[in-house]
Amino acid sequence: MSDEQIAQGKPWFIREDKVRDANQRRPSDPNYDPTTLYIPPGEWAGFSPAMRQFWKVKCRYFDSIIFFKLGKFYEIFYEDALICHRLLDLNWMMTDVKKLHVGFPEKNRVKYADILCAKGYQVVIVEQTKSDNPNKSQQMSKFKPKPRWGEPREAVDRDVCQVITKGTIIGAERSSYEPNYVMAIKKSGAHIAVSFFDISTNKCFLGQFVDDQFFSQLRTTISQIRPSEVILEKNCIPPELEKLLKNAPMAPLLRYFRPDQCLSTTRTISLIDKYLEKRTTNEIPAISTIKNDPDRQISLLALGMCVKFLMDTLLADQCLKLFDYVTYDPNSEDYLNQYMILDSQAIEHLEVIDKGPPLTPLQQFQQSLDKTQVVPVQTNPTLFSFIDQTKTDFGKRLLKKWLLAPLVDIDQINERLDAIEDMKSEPDLLECFRTNIAKMPDIERMMNKLFTYSVRQNVKAIYFENISFQKLKEFKMLLKNFKEIPRLLEPLRMIVEKGQCKSQRFQRLLTVKEDNELDDDPSQGLLPFLDQAIEEFELLIVWKRVGGCDDQIPEPQKGLDIHFDQTNEKVNQIKGDLDRYLEQVKQEISRANMGQHANLLKQVSYCHSKSRYEIEVPCELVAGNKKPKHFDFTSKRTGFERFQTIELQQKLEALEQVEEELKEAITPFVYALFTRFLDSRHLWQPAVSVMAELDCLASLAVASKMHGSEDEAMCRPVFIPYEGKYKNRPFLELRSMRHPCVILKGNSSKFVPNDTVINDPNSNDLVLLVTGPNMGGKSTLLRQTCLAVILAQIGCYVPAKKCVLTPVDRIFTRIGASDRILEGKSTFFVEMEETNNILQSATFKSLAIIDELGRGTSTFDGFSIASAVMNYLVQTIKCRSLFSTHYHMLLEQFREVPRVSSYHMSFKELKLPQNNSSPNQKLHLIQRTSPKQDNPDDCDRITFLYKFVQGECPRSFGMNVARMAGLPDGVINSAKAKAKEFNARMSNMLAPRTPEKQASEERYARVQKTPKKGILKKNSAYSSPQMGEEQSTASQEENNQLKRQLI
Repeated sequence: MSDEQIAQGKPWFIREDKVRDANQRRPSDPNYDPTTLYIPPGEWAGFSPAMRQFWKVKCRYFDSIIFFKLGKFYEIFYEDALICHRLLDLNWMMTDVKKLHVGFPEKNRVKYADILCAKGYQVVIVEQTKSDNPNKSQQMSKFKPKPRWGEPREAVDRDVCQVITKGTIIGAERSSYEPNYVMAIKKSGAHIAVSFFDISTNKCFLGQFVDDQFFSQLRTTISQIRPSEVILEKNCIPPELEKLLKNAPMAPLLRYFRPDQCLSTTRTISLIDKYLEKRTTNEIPAISTIKNDPDRQISLLALGMCVKFLMDTLLADQCLKLFDYVTYDPNSEDYLNQYMILDSQAIEHLEVIDKGPPLTPLQQFQQSLDKTQVVPVQTNPTLFSFIDQTKTDFGKRLLKKWLLAPLVDIDQINERLDAIEDMKSEPDLLECFRTNIAKMPDIERMMNKLFTYSVRQNVKAIYFENISFQKLKEFKMLLKNFKEIPRLLEPLRMIVEKGQCKSQRFQRLLTVKEDNELDDDPSQGLLPFLDQAIEEFELLIVWKRVGGCDDQIPEPQKGLDIHFDQTNEKVNQIKGDLDRYLEQVKQEISRANMGQHANLLKQVSYCHSKSRYEIEVPCELVAGNKKPKHFDFTSKRTGFERFQTIELQQKLEALEQVEEELKEAITPFVYALFTRFLDSRHLWQPAVSVMAELDCLASLAVASKMHGSEDEAMCRPVFIPYEGKYKNRPFLELRSMRHPCVILKGNSSKFVPNDTVINDPNSNDLVLLVTGPNMGGKSTLLRQTCLAVILAQIGCYVPAKKCVLTPVDRIFTRIGASDRILEGKSTFFVEMEETNNILQSATFKSLAIIDELGRGTSTFDGFSIASAVMNYLVQTIKCRSLFSTHYHMLLEQFREVPRVSSYHMSFKELKLPQNNSSPNQKLHLIQRTSPKQDNPDDCDRITFLYKFVQGECPRSFGMNVARMAGLPDGVINSAKAKAKEFNARMSNMLAPRTPEKQASEERYARVQKTPKKGILKKNSAYSSPQMGEEQSTASQEENNQLKRQLI
């Protein structure tokens, strides 16, 4: 379609140069509201009844894509049609070029809405709320044809029934296991309040914390939660915070509320109380705590923005009633005593999780349609991919939660390790369990979806599919999966029955509760008893096969719903009439055949091919004049012809009308059934939690076994409590440690394992000062040390021969060089920001790794900062630290400092013999474990050995990397000469002060203070430019001579 046709297909009032909001403001106005549209009064008279309904909705949702229901199809118009034509590959359906327009069948609604929302669009679903044709059989009847595009004289009732956004996608796009959070952020001074929820799991978190000027804690929360949408109050959020959100690894969609749109604390509480129905906010600890605390009122304001969002998206009725409200306080003492802190720096620098989720099938489909954009697939291995051997989506979500919040309590860690050891002892039974659960769907999301069916919808949409039957089929499938749980757990129970199980937690997970009401009794099992509840629910529903349908149809057990029973009886009566009518037809055909072909007469029956209840008759019985005159031919198959009659059509229309009444009659039963199911969620939710935890433990057990071998061991970590001689003494010992991600890539045979020991009682080396050649493996060693600690504290085996440590409360990282352009921060500023985080928050129980601090500024500034930070770590914080640097003057400064030890990455030097330039001369290999100070041109090449050994490496061998990168020889030789000169000067400057050098320094200082002779005052009558220049030159030469003497 040409641009001219597209321009003609748009009404003038939505064109860019004419568009206005509801208050007639143009987009250039700072108060312009992009969600509304102004249509001049004179334009409304030209709209058809249906299009008048469309424009009324579009005026309220101008920035959204409208799916407008017409019959069995959704139609999309004008600007929305252009977007859907491009992204969904929908064909134009216009009969009039002045009306841009595409459409699709009802069954594709969820798929297409999810694709658009994933792109950041908001989709508004407009449904028919009154059927335009109760007798739907007329649509396919030859007696009363109806054109597809024909509209009734009066438009049927329509209303907005659903508003779908990127954060509320619940359809096929949620095939990804990742949670889909919407977060609201409110700031007041140093306090930041957050409220975030996921409608697929019915979780809502409320939190408030004190943050620094760089939003370090909020940045960590965003990195862990990864919200799809963030709600902000317009003009009330600092620009730095907005830049942070836009620069996040997975940048969320930002949604702004005007201050007058945000709810007050009183209004927020009253609305939640209204939607809760059976409960009040006083009965919910997470809400009542902040409601009664005057210092935490901004938490209620953040929650109020979430309530407003849910009201706007028509989800408040459903979500506010069903949410499980949880307090989120990452700075609380309870949280810090239970979990290790991994901040945003550590998550990013250590590659703990992917920077983005993998593509779902729908994203792959959308990408194939949108040729203009290519979405990269994450391929780099991460720590999560190293441990992730889960078989279920709900298990995968829990495992990622474990990874982002490792434990610090030694007993809890050992419980997991004991369970893993128990599972590893019987690999065949473990694999049998994993095979069993591999086919289990995401029962957590299925369960929460069914909970939503207990909430009555305010707007009653008309669907051509039987929605109630579909809901009951989903319920049947969920009960079937819950019923399978005991069988799925049988292989693990066999492990327990063999005895010698170390983990009490493992045994409790497999033991059925004796009393489902007791939750905290440690003697009780954790698996709820479900058999009785499942049996009761199954008895409430009868599944029967109905003529004309391949699937089974659900019905309430007779006697549960009188109105349904009465309506069902009408259906049975009409079906009886249809059976009797078929017998009449058989008799009529028999008379037409003079009583012959009695055996063929038995084959006369109803068939349900193109339409229901067609009369199928063998061809011989209706050949020639034998066909009754009131038979109307519809179709045929080999040996048979099909017919309908006016009387049969009338009976069929009566049947379908009563069946529509039956669909309505079952609705109260469906609501009552799912309300009862919701009331028993204390049974279903613990069962899901048990299955998720067992899946995670099995995943860690497999990871602990599959990545190990005789030569490359995986060891169980040993934890030392902070008691006795370790009361205030952090300790870490790793032997033959390997990097997990290198193992995952399959390069472990070439990888050099290393030992890392910090604060050994024999050496007291609290801070390891790490030097070595460029590309020698320093950063890898630093990272793998942190990853080993994380693995140990989530309860996983470690890729090392030995791992002993006292628990780490927090891991800090300062690695790599990167800027944050969108936040207006330079590379060096980011360096300092990350370093400040360490100095402000680290304790003696922390682990810090610092790589090449100070390289983003001048050499002397960088060295000075590195020296001061190093000294602060040693003297004040006293935490386990690995400090990698190329500032070799630090070696001199800290050589004799207690609790500091120097290590380096070893290498081999390849040297050419002196005074021999023959290119055929063989190279000499010299291996050094403690390199000497050599001239930079003595060593032409080095070979990395990647071994972490004690000792100093006073040079970085940058020329070697320059040669590896392909820099021209002339440039390298020039650089080597300059390096030699610079090293000589630095050596002289750092040399001890002799009396001669001290005298030269004093003479130089006196000359600097003495006024220069021959320089007369400006504008003096005796001034001579020539004389001044001569005297100035003489003074300059004297200064230069003194400088050379000093050097």
